[in-house]
Amino acid sequence: MKAHPSVPGILAVGGTGHNIVRVFDINSDFRSEIIFLPDRKGIYSVDFNSTGDFLCYGGNSSTVGVRRVNLPDQYKPKEKALVEKDPFA
Repeated sequence: MKAHPSVPGILAVGGTGHNIVRVFDINSDFRSEIIFLPDRKGIYSVDFNSTGDFLCYGGNSSTVGVRRVNLPDQYKPKEKALVEKDPFA
């Protein structure tokens, strides 16, 4: 299990029983698509990159994968204004 680096409550979980990786929010009903390993063996490691845009996972048979994390818009950081208001205007 690994927590998302910038969105609280988002976790990535891999399993040995079902051999899947899933990204979900512990505070709501959001769940991502399921990622199956082709060899159907266990997934022992999951990790996000530093920005949380990608998720890598490793399996029992030396299988490693990288997938883009597609979070709904509500989880994406708000864009900062390019020009801030002048506090003296």
